Amino acid sequence: MKWEFSSLVRLKIILPLIAFMSFTSYLAGEPFGASGFSGVRVPMGSIAGVVSGRALLSLGGIYLALAFFSSILISTSITGEMDTGILKCYISLPVSRLEVFLAKVLANYLLLLSAGLAAVYYRMVMMVPQVFPILLLKAPASILKPGRFLALELLFTFSVALYFSVVSRKAWHASLYSLLVLYLFSTTRYVAPGLQWYLPPICFTFESLYATSGVFFTAFSIILILLSTYIFTKRLEVT
Repeated sequence: MKWEFSSLVRLKIILPLIAFMSFTSYLAGEPFGASGFSGVRVPMGSIAGVVSGRALLSLGGIYLALAFFSSILISTSITGEMDTGILKCYISLPVSRLEVFLAKVLANYLLLLSAGLAAVYYRMVMMVPQVFPILLLKAPASILKPGRFLALELLFTFSVALYFSVVSRKAWHASLYSLLVLYLFSTTRYVAPGLQWYLPPICFTFESLYATSGVFFTAFSIILILLSTYIFTKRLEVT
């Protein structure tokens, strides 16, 4: 996985990825700062809940960034390398197809997850910079919750992009199909607002209210990844 991760971090898309993730994490509103609680004795757990809630709201904006960069990075890593012949070179090495596939999957997922976590937690730190370390110690469950939901949200966008990358012959085809499907869920809020609560990304953010939908899409993501693994290792013709 190390060689795959190294090749990814050299791509020119990495800086825009981190910058755009950070920008979209602020779409939920301006940070209120610690001064919002000035003069009032508020339990640390309550402050952590408010900070965590603001971060959860920002995941709706980050979903669009995750969908876009998942589609671009994964199609470049798999379908793009198939076009250029690099993938055939990898497979000719004394490693199995499964090892090559897992290296690509883990490297891309960890890269996107790291960028997303950096954006979300930078926003949280900037909300209450003086007391954030204390909140992490006093209420770790609340502070870590946005990271867990981000991982589930990314798992969905990643699995869709991964599937289209292994069934498409051109990188731009894979990116286009992935974006159309992933952005379709986001546009439902304008076409059918009532459905948005049961679809990504909302169903991941409000897990306690829409747990069934969140579990369904998480299971769907895992199935897509397993199906993509089977296609890549058993059915994909690399020329």
